[in-house]
Amino acid sequence: MYAYALGDPVNNTDRRGLFSSAEDCIDDPDGCEGEDFGCYTPNGFTDQPGPECGDGGGGGGGEDQEAPLSCAFAGALSGAPTTGTFSLAGAPASGFFLPITFGYFADGGTGNYQWSNSQNVAVSGYITYGNGYTLNLGSTSEETLAATTDGGHYLVTDTPGVISPLTGMLNGQFVSGVQVLSAVFVFNAVETAYLRDGPSTVACPSVWWQAVEIWQAGEPVVWSETVQSAN
Repeated sequence: MYAYALGDPVNNTDRRGLFSSAEDCIDDPDGCEGEDFGCYTPNGFTDQPGPECGDGGGGGGGEDQEAPLSCAFAGALSGAPTTGTFSLAGAPASGFFLPITFGYFADGGTGNYQWSNSQNVAVSGYITYGNGYTLNLGSTSEETLAATTDGGHYLVTDTPGVISPLTGMLNGQFVSGVQVLSAVFVFNAVETAYLRDGPSTVACPSVWWQAVEIWQAGEPVVWSETVQSAN
């Protein structure tokens, strides 16, 4: 009853009846001819070489399919607050800043990756300066952040914060070296990176994040930087 499995249906199976034993070939040599050229295709067994069987007709498949292009958010890293001087609109500015870096990585496609990013920002709160003027904050903007890449990985950096002392236009007048006395600075942003590979472009998960500074008596007393969500 189990001759097709050499009497051992547990360890030997041949549900499609494709394989012959050595005894079968001795009894019927003609029935074993061409055995080396057979393979099982989605349309059934064939003993003719062809693309379904690979180059030699003895098994194998077609060319590997290109994986779909995708981008993932790897996480965010907040740096220590800095009071250093940085360039603002081409001019040096100092203050209290909260650096943060977002990481992304690519998968699929051909590997010829090109990256870009865009961030939407909403700033609220107020800043009171040493000359007695209070600036109410309430603005929205779109910006492109500084970034670096090694091809498959992409790092995007931002450094929001309060500038003090201020040199520039304030309330329609030019001021120089005006200190911040008190402030509530709330910086809400949505950062999105984009990955391109040839004609295909995908958007990475958008990152919602927030930076907050509170100043009293001319000094920052509370600050935080949090990533709220990414999807």
